[in-house]
Amino acid sequence: MLFLVSRFFLMGFFFLTADKLIVFLFGIQWVESIPLFSILILKAFSFPLGSLVVNAFLARGCSRENFHIGNLRKVLSFIPFAFAYFFGLLEFLKVSVLVSVIIWGVKLLSHS
Repeated sequence: MLFLVSRFFLMGFFFLTADKLIVFLFGIQWVESIPLFSILILKAFSFPLGSLVVNAFLARGCSRENFHIGNLRKVLSFIPFAFAYFFGLLEFLKVSVLVSVIIWGVKLLSHS
């Protein structure tokens, strides 16, 4: 639990300081990668929250619901690849973040 909370705050720090962090670590020539890094950090935000919901599911004995939500998650995870094929990497990352937030919302709503 402590790991998930610390990861959540660490991702927030990375998101807020992405421009300075990239320039400090890799140099000025990597400035173009800052939007991609920021989007990837947004996706990393949803993972700890989803893990907490899954653990709550399993603690309540709702493994069947967890199985069905896992199947839905696997089906929805193919959508960003279509965007990558037709529109490119940036749109792939944006849709990937959107899908992960939708999956987190589905997990949260089905838990209550």
